[in-house]
Amino acid sequence: MSVAASEEIVNKRGKVSSPVWQFFGYYKSDRSQTNVVCKLYKTVVPAKTGNTTNLMYHLSRAHPLEHSRIQPTTSVAATPHKQQITME
Repeated sequence: MSVAASEEIVNKRGKVSSPVWQFFGYYKSDRSQTNVVCKLYKTVVPAKTGNTTNLMYHLSRAHPLEHSRIQPTTSVAATPHKQQITME
């Protein structure tokens, strides 16, 4: 699919639960929203059905600074906090 780099990128329709979507969207002409586009590189990213794991991987490899900005948000929610018990 050849799309001009100047084509507008729109946000994913519907509710998004992952902060990674702030860096990805779809070309406006892609009405069925099948090809995820990196807003920073303006290129299609292989992510079948908008798989956020693949989007996170692209972000960590191609844009480590942006990845580090959202990583604490996702990792804190994923790991429960345990209080350490010490013996006296």
